[in-house]
Amino acid sequence: HSKQRVDAKALAVAYLVQGSVVKTTEWLWVTVKVSVSEATSALWSKEYKCTFSDLPSLTLSLSIDIAEGLSVTFSEADRRRLAKRVTTNSQAYECFLKGRTYRHGKSEALVNSIKSFEEALSKDPQFANAHAGLAEVFILMGYNGQLPFQESIEKAKKAALGALVIDPTMMDAYAVLAFISMCYEWSWPEVEPSFRR
Repeated sequence: HSKQRVDAKALAVAYLVQGSVVKTTEWLWVTVKVSVSEATSALWSKEYKCTFSDLPSLTLSLSIDIAEGLSVTFSEADRRRLAKRVTTNSQAYECFLKGRTYRHGKSEALVNSIKSFEEALSKDPQFANAHAGLAEVFILMGYNGQLPFQESIEKAKKAALGALVIDPTMMDAYAVLAFISMCYEWSWPEVEPSFRR
């Protein structure tokens, strides 16, 4: 954690969104604040108390509350996109979050990431985010030499396409497909449309 103060201008963004989570055996306390810099007082802040089973729906509440706190108006398309539940299965969501955490490591961490995403999918096979997470990790494993190159590409493509069958708007899946087209297959006509999606 850097001791340097961070401000929105340095990051070329309008606001900073910062949060913290405290977990007990039964409850989660999530605190979120929005400011223009770490040194200024919050423009908006709120604390949420929920059970772990409420966590999948918390994303929607947070997005809407922050936007309303900053007087942002959602379009109808934005509301529909935000209202889309990633999963109704809290255990699948917990496995998904573990998979995302492990994904930032190397070697054994990536193996654990795969296991976590696969466990999430065993609990909810229609969890598009977990399919997309798998796709990203397969690419990383191929890049790191943990999987044979061709195998990593095939597995990543299969997982990304599986995510898009469930949710045709899944941005992470399009990004994986675009990356494969650009860096591995050199299919230039497919690169820009996928990244734009």
